[in-house]
Formats: sequence, structure tokens, C-alpha cells
Amino acid sequence: MRPTFSIGRIVLSEPLPGVIEGVVIVHGKARTRAVAVRLERLGPRWRASAINVL
Repeated sequence: MRPTFSIGRIVLSEPLPGVIEGVVIVHGKARTRAVAVRLERLGPRWRASAINVL
């Protein structure tokens, strides 16, 4: 059976034009983790240049 998760708080910032950094708190049965993402705009697309699970 797959584990279930729920999404907690989401925090976003735009440190530069075309760059978004965000953190999502993910709650699981046994523990809570933070997922940090940095997205960079490349023309009409977005690229995840960093993804970290803390």
C-alpha cells in the first residue's frame, strides 16, 4: 500500500525576475519533511534547477 501524505504550509518567493523559490511542508504518518524547490524560467518553460528534501 502506498504511503499517504498531506500538504502543509507553502512559502514562495521571487528573488529575481524569472526565478521562483519555494518550500512545501509535507506531513506523513511517521514524520514531517520540507521540500525546497528553485524554478527558473527558460522562455515558455520552467526548469527545476534545485530540489531538496529535508
